[in-house]
Amino acid sequence: MPHPQYGTLDGKGLNFYEVLGVDPLTATDRDIQKMYRKTALIFHPDRNKDPRAVDMFEMVQKAFEVLSEEETKAKYDKILEGKLAAERRDMERTRDQRDKRAALERREQAAKEEREAGRKAAATSFTAMQSAQKDELSAILATRKRKRAETAAELEAELQKEAASRPAPAAPFVNIVDEAFTFFDATRPAPLAPEADVAAALDALEALM
Repeated sequence: MPHPQYGTLDGKGLNFYEVLGVDPLTATDRDIQKMYRKTALIFHPDRNKDPRAVDMFEMVQKAFEVLSEEETKAKYDKILEGKLAAERRDMERTRDQRDKRAALERREQAAKEEREAGRKAAATSFTAMQSAQKDELSAILATRKRKRAETAAELEAELQKEAASRPAPAAPFVNIVDEAFTFFDATRPAPLAPEADVAAALDALEALM
């Protein structure tokens, strides 16, 4: 049969107050005796056929023997108090360890998030720097291209101006000689036959005399 407060038990891990189902801080002798009778009936081997009932009944008997006597109860309370204090220290130590572990995990997570944020910020900054450098390089190349075009235009204008102000080139010497011979041939009288030339020369000489 189940214990009225703890269910079906084998008594392991329980103190005598828990075996009888009473509060160690408020239970009176009357409460202990009352719960002993009730619990003993529950786990009596003649009434409870659970294989664990015999062990539980013996533990109930032992718990009542200790708690029903003032001297043994005081000694047991002192031992129980030390045991509970040790359990509380263990629980506090465990809680402290758990809290420290949780704090360490939080710090590690925060450090991880900070490193990740730093990497993202660095990547963003590097990308922005690359973009700015690319824009700056493009601007420099565009400026150089514009200046080269302006320089070429100015040079072309100067060449055209110089060509316009330059006098026309003199005719080549060969052309001048050819033109002179052409003019001479055009103005020279037609040549005479040899005899006619002699007669003409004589006539001209007589006329002069």
